Amino acid sequence: MIRKSFNVTVMALCFCALTNKINAQQFGGGDGSPADPYQIASPEHLAQLAGYVNTKNTNYNNKHYILTADIDLSIYDSNNTAFNNGKGWKPIGCNLGGANYNGFEGNFNGNNKQITNLYINEDSIYFAGLFGVVWGGTIKNLCVSAINIKAKNYVGGVAGYVVGGSVITNCCSTGEISGGDDLGGVAGSISNSAVTNCYSTSKVSGYFEVGGVVGSVWYNSRLTNCYSIGEVSGMTAIGGVAGNVYLNNIASNCAALNKSVKATNTAISRAGGRITRAKQTDAVLSNNIAFNRMLNRVGNTTWSEKGLDQADGGDITAQQIEENGSLLSLFVPSDSTWTVVNGYLPGLFGKVVEIPLHLLYNAPPAVIVQQPQDATVTVGTAHTLSVAATAFEGTEGSLSYRWYSNSTQTNTGGSAIAEATNSTYQPPTTDEGEFYYYVEVIYYMEDNGNGGNLMSIAASRAVRFTVQEDGTGIEQWEMENGKWKIYPNPVKSQLIIENEEGKIESVEIYDMIGKVVTNFQLSTFNSQLNIDVSHLAKGVYFLKVDGKMVRFVKE
Repeated sequence: MIRKSFNVTVMALCFCALTNKINAQQFGGGDGSPADPYQIASPEHLAQLAGYVNTKNTNYNNKHYILTADIDLSIYDSNNTAFNNGKGWKPIGCNLGGANYNGFEGNFNGNNKQITNLYINEDSIYFAGLFGVVWGGTIKNLCVSAINIKAKNYVGGVAGYVVGGSVITNCCSTGEISGGDDLGGVAGSISNSAVTNCYSTSKVSGYFEVGGVVGSVWYNSRLTNCYSIGEVSGMTAIGGVAGNVYLNNIASNCAALNKSVKATNTAISRAGGRITRAKQTDAVLSNNIAFNRMLNRVGNTTWSEKGLDQADGGDITAQQIEENGSLLSLFVPSDSTWTVVNGYLPGLFGKVVEIPLHLLYNAPPAVIVQQPQDATVTVGTAHTLSVAATAFEGTEGSLSYRWYSNSTQTNTGGSAIAEATNSTYQPPTTDEGEFYYYVEVIYYMEDNGNGGNLMSIAASRAVRFTVQEDGTGIEQWEMENGKWKIYPNPVKSQLIIENEEGKIESVEIYDMIGKVVTNFQLSTFNSQLNIDVSHLAKGVYFLKVDGKMVRFVKE
């Protein structure tokens, strides 16, 4: 099959020229060698790199670079009209017209960092992404997150056009990409190059050759060990992993976990597929899988070319996804690239990826955002315990509550309290004592059709609820030689003992099992004594003053 020819407009030429208009400045350090790469630590450093590459400055366009910090590119958004007229980021590498490129030829090590808030809104430009054109270069260990890109053709989260023996590996993208032809979550188009060990959660929409990871794979290229979960849509040549995989190219060990892949062209019988549009002559599709409930253009799950080595890939169910974090051993952590934990999707850099709503098998637990708190009240005083919770992000469903009492301060094995089924609960305060309560938050997820358990339970922390006799906060009693006062009660730090007769000789503090935790033997009489109890654990204690015993509560 003949590859379509380029049709790069004058606008692309102007865009490449514009990128030279930046302020010269040093990078964060380094000399550009493999042993001491140039250090990229700010948005300005990245813009400087774009300026050098886009003017084909041979002192910089083929050097080694390393990201030394996470970078937020939001300073180049639509509000910054002084930079590119508010149209956003200027990609690193560009097209000069026809087959003439100023591409990035070096090595860019993301160093397991991320670049966030990449914004491009210029629907007439070609070759857009963090990198516009990569020519014989390498980009690795990088995540481009919260991207918002709207451009013409050859558009990807990491790079628009990857050519000439380039490699993109250990990279990811999140966000949204839209445009015309050759759009992908990671790369727009790859030629004589490789994209390996990458994933994209980005939503990608365009016209021709639109893929969850790469738009088009052509001329001796490899797309391996990658997956996508974002929705993909377009007119023709639409795929969950790649829009088109041309002859003599490879797409293997990949997973399409998208909610939907929709190709709107009804004039041909095969405009889209779960992995790629169709198996082209001499193209190699090998050991690829796809979510079995992925929706097609008409909204059902019927796909005609299923099979591990076919355009729609072999089936993987939501249950298998949840129970096997390696996705049926496609993504194994043996080489330290992928982080694999059951109940999550594979991730990079020691992190995992949350399973999105459309892939959930069992309902995830609710998120408790405010826990109930310990409290001390007097007999007969009303008090309300409360919890605040939300559904797992991105899911839809309802929450209910069930309160429990317990004999210990633990959140398991308690007894359900009749009719205590709201987010708040008022415990009884008729009897003095120490009581324990917790609440279960029950989440009912709306049926997503995957057949799992739609209910989950999250238990709050157990709270200590103390009911005491005296509401004044002062313990008082009469002795033969005068009146005593002990306050505050409950106490957090300083416990004060007063005797109007000015006679305090000895003080001892006991815990609930009778162990002495503090004692004082005074050499002189005192009318007031301040005792630091801040080091004591929360609970009930007994204070013995000159032989008289009284109880107090440490908060």
